[in-house]
Amino acid sequence: MKVFYFDVETTGFSAEKNDIIQLAGIVEEDGKVLGEIDLRMQPFDYATIRQEALDVNGVTVEELQSFGSPDAALIRLETFLLNYMGSGEEVLTREEYDVQKFLPMGYTVKFDIRFLKAFFIKCGSSAYGSFFLEDFIDVLDLVKAAGLKEQNELANNKLVTVAEFFGIELNAHEAMSDIKATREIKILLEERCA
Repeated sequence: MKVFYFDVETTGFSAEKNDIIQLAGIVEEDGKVLGEIDLRMQPFDYATIRQEALDVNGVTVEELQSFGSPDAALIRLETFLLNYMGSGEEVLTREEYDVQKFLPMGYTVKFDIRFLKAFFIKCGSSAYGSFFLEDFIDVLDLVKAAGLKEQNELANNKLVTVAEFFGIELNAHEAMSDIKATREIKILLEERCA
């Protein structure tokens, strides 16, 4: 199965009102990284930017204005994902087509999925379902299932706390750093539970 680990940084908490300004992803199949993508983009609506979000992400409005358009980011994302789907020449059955889709994975990934779906829609695209399965894996759920907090090994289940516990370097709220740490945490949890 192909996995798309991904993380987004946004201009606020509402997928309807706020926008993605960074999306980082890793395509993995059978435990092997096939490719990475790191996109920075302007928001659709500058009027809905929450200053707190910019502060957390360490970016200014002036920096956002230097990023590419969301439409250009969508084209780059779709092109990237298509590289890891079938050759495009064969005719696939529905089952074969679904096997080509990506399983979304991340840390608190429901938040990221809401924003990614909204991103496609805001770009005028209905292609989200062409790339991604509806199922997903949230690495936070795996951390909770491991019971590290309950065993007093963790103060909380935040990504930065879990990364520190496992000795993983993390530049918090930088999407590529966050998603690389998330993938490492998943691998270490699997090793720990094996």
